[in-house]
Amino acid sequence: MTRLLGKLLVNLGAAALGLWLAARFITGFEVSFIPQEFALLSITLTLFHIFLRPILKLLFGPLILLTLGSALVLINITILFLLDTVSKSLTIQTITALLLGTLVLSVTNLVAHLIFRFK
Repeated sequence: MTRLLGKLLVNLGAAALGLWLAARFITGFEVSFIPQEFALLSITLTLFHIFLRPILKLLFGPLILLTLGSALVLINITILFLLDTVSKSLTIQTITALLLGTLVLSVTNLVAHLIFRFK
């Protein structure tokens, strides 16, 4: 149970940090920094990563294999686009902002999981 809670907190922290970094450095990627809205946005992104990402990976498994993993970027783009669609506290204005935001969130997640490994 402690391991699961630790992974959940790492995912939540990585989502919050990634959203903040993307909003700070990417033009066209705007996030509401009202504490309740930002927390809800981070929680929603974490839940998308926990529940929606495995379903998308299962559906697009053959494409992921054919592209040697490159299709995972499309899954991350889809998740961020859905988050923009369902949340009023996130606005992504251009495709470039969506792509760069996906890159920032992916790198933030990767670094967080490399630092905080749970075995």
